[in-house]
Amino acid sequence: MASAGADAFDVDNSAQFNDDDSEYLTRTPTSAGNQKTWTFSFWFKFGSVTGRQMFYAQDEAYIDINENSSTSALINIYLTGVSPVWYWETTAQFRDPHAWYHVVVAFDSPNATADNRLRLYINGEEITTFTKHNTGNQDAAPDIGGTSAMVIGGGTSGTPAGFYDGYFAEYVYVNGRQLGPTSFGEKDDNGVWRPIDVTDSLSSNATQLLVDRTSGTAIGDMTDSTAGNNLAAAFDGTFGGNDGANNATKRGSVANAFVGKNWGSGVSKIITGFSTRDVNNAGYFDNTAEGRFFLYGSNSAPSAYNDGTLLYSGAAFNSTVSAQSKDFLDTGNFDTSTAFQYHWIALVPTSTASDVRMAELIFYEDAGNFGTNGFYLPFTNSAGLGQDYSGSSNTTIVQQNTYNAGSEINNGDTGANPITAAKFVPIASGTISKIELNASSRGFSGVTVRLETDSGSGTAPSGTLVTNGEVTGITSSGAGLKTATFSTPPEVVAGTTYWIGLRGDTGTWGWQHDVAGSGGALGIYQGSTQGYYSGRGLGHYVYMTGSHFTEVNSPTQTTDSPTSNFATLTSIDVSPAVFSNGNLKVTSSTTNSYRGGTSSIGLPPGSGKWYCEALATGSTGSNKEYGFGAVINSTNKGAAFFPGSAGTGNEFGYYSGSGGIIYNDPNSSVGSVGAYGGGDRVALRFDMDASSPTCKFYVNNTLKHTSNLTAGLTYYPHFNVQDSSLSWTVNFGASAFTYTLPTDHLAISAANMFTATSPAIEDGSAHVQATAYSGNASQDHAILQTESLRVPVSTFRPDFCWFGRRDSGDSRNMYDSVRGVTSRLTSNGSAGRDTTAITTHFKTFDDAGFTVGSDGAVNGTSMVCWNWKGAGAAPTQTYTVKVVSDSGNKYRFDDFGTSAVTLDLQEGGTYTFDQSDSSNSGHPLRFSTTSDGSHGGGSEYTTGVTTTGTPGSSGAKTVITVAASAPALYYYCSSHSGMGGAANTNDTFGSSNFSGTIQSKVCANPTAGFSIVTYTGNATSGATVGHGLSVAPSMVHYKRLDQNESWISFVSNIGGGKHVYLNLNFDAQTASNVFNDTAPGASVLTLGDANSTNATGEAFIAYCFSEIPGYCKAGSYTGNNSTDGPLIDLGFSPAIVLVKKTSSSTGGEWYVVDSSRDIENVADNELVWSGANAEDGDQGADHLDFLSNGFKMRCDGAGSANSSDCTTFYMAWAENPFAGTTPATARK
Repeated sequence: MASAGADAFDVDNSAQFNDDDSEYLTRTPTSAGNQKTWTFSFWFKFGSVTGRQMFYAQDEAYIDINENSSTSALINIYLTGVSPVWYWETTAQFRDPHAWYHVVVAFDSPNATADNRLRLYINGEEITTFTKHNTGNQDAAPDIGGTSAMVIGGGTSGTPAGFYDGYFAEYVYVNGRQLGPTSFGEKDDNGVWRPIDVTDSLSSNATQLLVDRTSGTAIGDMTDSTAGNNLAAAFDGTFGGNDGANNATKRGSVANAFVGKNWGSGVSKIITGFSTRDVNNAGYFDNTAEGRFFLYGSNSAPSAYNDGTLLYSGAAFNSTVSAQSKDFLDTGNFDTSTAFQYHWIALVPTSTASDVRMAELIFYEDAGNFGTNGFYLPFTNSAGLGQDYSGSSNTTIVQQNTYNAGSEINNGDTGANPITAAKFVPIASGTISKIELNASSRGFSGVTVRLETDSGSGTAPSGTLVTNGEVTGITSSGAGLKTATFSTPPEVVAGTTYWIGLRGDTGTWGWQHDVAGSGGALGIYQGSTQGYYSGRGLGHYVYMTGSHFTEVNSPTQTTDSPTSNFATLTSIDVSPAVFSNGNLKVTSSTTNSYRGGTSSIGLPPGSGKWYCEALATGSTGSNKEYGFGAVINSTNKGAAFFPGSAGTGNEFGYYSGSGGIIYNDPNSSVGSVGAYGGGDRVALRFDMDASSPTCKFYVNNTLKHTSNLTAGLTYYPHFNVQDSSLSWTVNFGASAFTYTLPTDHLAISAANMFTATSPAIEDGSAHVQATAYSGNASQDHAILQTESLRVPVSTFRPDFCWFGRRDSGDSRNMYDSVRGVTSRLTSNGSAGRDTTAITTHFKTFDDAGFTVGSDGAVNGTSMVCWNWKGAGAAPTQTYTVKVVSDSGNKYRFDDFGTSAVTLDLQEGGTYTFDQSDSSNSGHPLRFSTTSDGSHGGGSEYTTGVTTTGTPGSSGAKTVITVAASAPALYYYCSSHSGMGGAANTNDTFGSSNFSGTIQSKVCANPTAGFSIVTYTGNATSGATVGHGLSVAPSMVHYKRLDQNESWISFVSNIGGGKHVYLNLNFDAQTASNVFNDTAPGASVLTLGDANSTNATGEAFIAYCFSEIPGYCKAGSYTGNNSTDGPLIDLGFSPAIVLVKKTSSSTGGEWYVVDSSRDIENVADNELVWSGANAEDGDQGADHLDFLSNGFKMRCDGAGSANSSDCTTFYMAWAENPFAGTTPATARK
């Protein structure tokens, strides 16, 4: 079922369905439920979607996922049995097979608001856009909830065919309530939607089932007989045309009255609510204004209005107000501890009334947390995946046997054991409520029905009675179903063999099948002479308590779940393989054609040891071979090659042909190590040690070879076949391994990957956001990040804001906290910074957003702002201080090449000057508002300053926290003059950095891989500038601030010898003097002598972005001009994706998409950083799918970011890591 950890609810199991085997679950209700109000909730992870695949079907109604083209997967809801039908089809595409979706379908046709009658939620968010949106009428009762077979994972005779391939978890049906997603799930602290314990969440408000008005017999004293008035009129469905007819009425001087129901002998109910209707909107009482309602219950007929147990007291109400319909449905205030045979409503006026009357009374009863025919399938019991855990009192036919003689025996005419018996294997653990026998016209009497254990052979009962498993004295006077009800239901265990047997009460005669006539009438009759006829079976039905489902064609239990998310083979790679069995089976689409499947989860460097197995099926031969191994990315595997033989480098594989060859890419063989083929089980053992990773190849648990992988790369298990007659079935650990999991190895799942890697950032919105908002063209318009179309989990004070206008063309304005709010840059132009006449532009960086002026570029009708967090308002920085001889003793910081430099210190920042080095002995560093401090006639500045230890000794330091509006300061030696310099205290952000040969000012967030750098050029080739990050940036945008000069950008896929332009759509340009042929390093940027990056005396800015595992990733892909484009594994669920072609002769724009503007796939609302165009939202040239672990290109066209054979750079930032505290949900 599930387990509850200290802070979260974990789901332990799921049911896996294989459409190749036509697997599904089914049950047929014994009675109808509420067809007007119900809710489905389930988690699903799909395999290969081909055509329609049914989530649920009943009669002609269904909920499904439908691939209506080769790249389309839409959710459909089709509710029939009414006219017009409901038919909804989503606009959103559901094409992410790498993680789990949560679906809630909530129906309430009586709802007065038409838009609220049918609602669809995915991952906790309501779906509101549909390509088909046909809606039925109010109060309609479609097929769902009726008595037709309920089918999970398959269709019915009235629905389209389509067996489901994939996984279900936490499958819930609540009848009688329309519920929202928070009844089934919640967001964790990082904003990831995850399951909750539905047995807890639903128990807080049990289902209120409308009691059939024809149930029971009316009781009470409101019996005035005038014009059709009587007790029964309160339950006739007619509210009364006037105050004199069709009501329950009590006349005269009335102090109280009551009306209710006797549910019948042996019938008791728990009433959880009631509704009343007055007569013709004229109130309930004549000649008095106020009154109250009370609910009473009793197990004997009441003689007065209060002759019972008080179950509810209603508040006083004004009876003179028109339209006196009253709903008392606050279940929490009802006494629901005891069931009663009699229930009634007492009407008590505040003062005596002349008449008391009621047009209609409606009772609601406790139908359990899940309602009539409701169910909860956690798939806990591997022997009975259809076992219902709702605690429902429903009964389910769990075995129906009419002709199956093969599972029966006959012992002749006497014996202690039943002489006729039928085998029974329960589909669920629980209790047997009754057994029905199909009697013939001959009838019988005195039959004993026994439920016995198996003898151990599986061919006969043991003679041992299951506790409480006997009913005696069953009699039939004719044909038909005869019921044997157990007084105390016997308990049975799913998957265990039992026998249902019959024997006579005298032991002198037998019970045999009636085979008289042509073909015979099914049934049992008394007769001592006729023998057993093996061609007919013992007709019977077995009923269990609960809404249990029968398994058809054996779906299987796995431990893949929304909170574990095991790897599967990715079915959306460009390789046209054929996938099935929950994306664990792969074969080729044709003969003599190499096709394969790759793990949906990569194994990053330093992540530990991993294990998986696979079974080969099919005979090898000419052009029929297998391959498996380790590849380095999840796209463009080289479909015409086996792993390790494609010549692309850094990949390793084991080929079954030529005696079994190990390939170490690029296409080098280490010789034969042993052939393998159909029926062999292979395994891969990865040791992803950061410095010396390995992959071991096993066949039938025998080590065949160890390959040394390339350090620093992420590897993926890959399985490949050459022919459609061959297949691999892979096990990543969601099912039990055939061989023992090696010591210290892990099965491949997102939950295990989180344990192994623990990503530094789990909530991307704490560091980067795309804030989509509506402008109003007014001054001082404050934008909160929480006002975005997609509300973030966290908020922050941004240090960099980059604006895009969505509704029309406008400049891409850029503001940062280092230059300050009065300095504007535009990424779509080459102009320098604008510091004049921009009072209508950007105003302030705020704690949870920003404030803009009235200009349309920042405050247009429809806007987005991509904003990043830098060091923030309170940075910390440590400088190592040394004293050097430089025209006298001088202070030097971080071994920079210049002494006594001018420092940049940020107001609010805390700076530590470490004087531990021995050169500091006798040279205490202090601050003053006067140059050279006390030596220049000034005094020591002490605000926010602390000193520790003796300079020159370990631990010696001076620490200053710069106060707001602090004066300009100077640092100096309190013992010697001429050693220090100026210390600017800035209200703009940034702090001095001395890592390069040029001093820079840096506002850095190394945790999230972002920094803003300013520096002054020196036209020296090979000059370096510190960037404040601990890893090399993958993308840097440079701008000469005070000149008309194009933006220069470094992107990691083209190296330091080339560059691209941010403001132009050119491809990569070669120029060694831009970056001196050197890519950025872990601490510095390298410059050439080009004016665009290093002009003498000119001010420059650089925006630096580096990779952070699980949060930010950069790379490149090769386009294929197809809507089935490259699949990019990021290791996280992206919030922002940037793409830029770098090798196309036609160039390419800087396209940006984000999940704040594209809440649903396809993500097609791209904007460009390099141009001023309005948003392009036509699903045109540059759209893609967001995935739980990356993105997939879905565009074609020569000018797109997926042009054939063009190399495209990408960089992306995360919403959440794929392997977080809660695994990322699949993207919609």
